Parts: sequence; C-alpha cells; structure tokens
Amino acid sequence: METPSQKPFNSTARAGHNPSFSSVNPKLTVRLSRPSVEFVKAYTKANGLTVTELIERFDASLRLAEDPLGGDVKKLTDLIPVEIDTRAEYPQHLRGKHSQ
Repeated sequence: METPSQKPFNSTARAGHNPSFSSVNPKLTVRLSRPSVEFVKAYTKANGLTVTELIERFDASLRLAEDPLGGDVKKLTDLIPVEIDTRAEYPQHLRGKHSQ
C-alpha cells in the first residue's frame, strides 16, 4: 500500500469531488519534475490553496504584468483631479513638508 507521500501527484483530486467541475471548467494536464511537484504541493498546503487556485492566481498576475500600469495604479489614477498640475504641486508640497 502506498503512503500519502508515495502517491503520484493528482492535481484534479479536488475537482473529482465536484461533479459539475469538469463539465464547466476544462482540464489541463501539466508535467513537472518531481522537485517542482513537491514544492507546489508544500506551497499550496502551507498557504491553504489548491493547485487550481495557485495557477489561477499566477494567471492573474501574468495578465496584470501585461498591463504597464497594473491594477492598483489604475485604481489610483482618478484620485487626483485632472486640473491639478502634479509636476508643479509636488515640489511645492515637499518644500512645505521639509521646511517645518
């Protein structure tokens, strides 16, 4: 009998518990070296994630990397009114801040 550490890695194990999972989401087979598999298993366990969640987060980070501003910067861009000349205002702000 195999012990849990000797069993082959099965990234679809959790998906098998949800009968609608495979009909809604396509499967992806990924071949990794044994050290990579062990790392992924340890990382997901330590962080309370599934392999699917890890891959989805990685996918999201890659998509953000394609955007030169990134999601957080885009959220902040509308905080300063367009009519304010930030290039002129910021040096004035620094002089006032550091002259006190």
